[in-house]
Amino acid sequence: TLIVQSSSATIGILQELFGQGAIDLQAALPVLFGDNIGTTITAVLAAIGTSIAARRAALVHVIFNIIGTIIFTILLIPFTSLIQYFQTSLNLNPEMTIAFAHGTFNVTNTIIQFPFIAV
Repeated sequence: TLIVQSSSATIGILQELFGQGAIDLQAALPVLFGDNIGTTITAVLAAIGTSIAARRAALVHVIFNIIGTIIFTILLIPFTSLIQYFQTSLNLNPEMTIAFAHGTFNVTNTIIQFPFIAV
């Protein structure tokens, strides 16, 4: 993600690897989590030489994704089981399974961290 600066590109590669059976779900999910951290480089680069508020926003983006990755890495086994359950229940193909896991990670991460946001 750092090199291509696009989570879509790296998620697409991950979908292909998982779809071809080159990587299993429990190995794919940490890559997906890391992808969310890597995509924050765009905000960090954009914040260089800007206002304190812009730099703070970029930093919060990085921290938010690091915290989410830590939480989901700790919960990797139950999260993997949850995604496998939905893969079977919803009859998701491998590519959709990765997309579903990505969306679930981002939405759940936001819900978990939302109460800690000073509004």
